[in-house]
Amino acid sequence: MQTPNTSYSGQKEYAAHGMRYRWYFYLALLLIPVITILACNAITNFYNTHIDSWAYHDRFYVQEQNQDPIPSQILYEEARKYLPANAILVSAKIDQSPDSSAQFKFKVNGLYNQSIFLNPYTGEVLGVLDGQHANTRFWVGTVAYWLVLLLTCWLALWCALRIERHRSS
Repeated sequence: MQTPNTSYSGQKEYAAHGMRYRWYFYLALLLIPVITILACNAITNFYNTHIDSWAYHDRFYVQEQNQDPIPSQILYEEARKYLPANAILVSAKIDQSPDSSAQFKFKVNGLYNQSIFLNPYTGEVLGVLDGQHANTRFWVGTVAYWLVLLLTCWLALWCALRIERHRSS
């Protein structure tokens, strides 16, 4: 009768232990970019209004004047001129402060929002902010969505493979 080689079984356990940590390392390499992108996406979504007001300062703010603002119905009619006939008013922000512009948000073709900014004192259109291209947060959100989807599929396949290996042994 032979005695088992204890040094060989110890090396086998050590190799399996090292392999496990190697897989953790590779998993971390995959997860770090995904978590970073998700964190950036969450930050940009959380600070959405601050980022937009900084990036589009010329549309959100006007020079304060000593006259009364134009009535909201006239501002609405001015904003309506720049949109297709089927655009639906979603929201209006008027008279928030003396130095802020009037903002009308419309849903165009039922697909996306488009904001029109007007000077409340003159009725002049300051600019249009398209909902599709307003900020890079939408692009980052799409990339993060696909990365998380791919990572989830990979983890599901990896877990299924691990379960199958344990069943066979």
